[in-house]
Amino acid sequence: MPTLAVVHEILESGAEAGMPQESIDKVEGMLDTVLASIESCRRAGVKIGMGTDLFGTEFHDMQASEMRYRSAVDRPIDILRSATSVNAEIAQRGDDLGRVAPGYFADLLVLDGNPLDDIGIFERYRAQMPLIMKGGAFIRNELG
Repeated sequence: MPTLAVVHEILESGAEAGMPQESIDKVEGMLDTVLASIESCRRAGVKIGMGTDLFGTEFHDMQASEMRYRSAVDRPIDILRSATSVNAEIAQRGDDLGRVAPGYFADLLVLDGNPLDDIGIFERYRAQMPLIMKGGAFIRNELG
């Protein structure tokens, strides 16, 4: 699984986090290679999952940026599939995860917009995600 959000975070904040410029320069050269690899894998029919290596509360708001970064080389529908059904297959849980269907476990959300038109909508979850359900319980419900 490529982790473009990590690459972008290093490029944007590596210097102020104390990373040596030499390390930042190495990562900068990596970005084009990672994007080209995603394109090559997609053309070859390789299943590409979705995720990041960003962890911790200070990076929570950056998790969904992976989708926007991936959109440089992927269509929104393929990005959504990577985050759902493809991830379930990779985890060998395609029989009970990765889709909304009877017998499947699903965390659900409602968006105020269409991610096929704007995959960046996931980054605006505070303003454009009025409902989040995890494990059958509402985490957020601003619909009523």
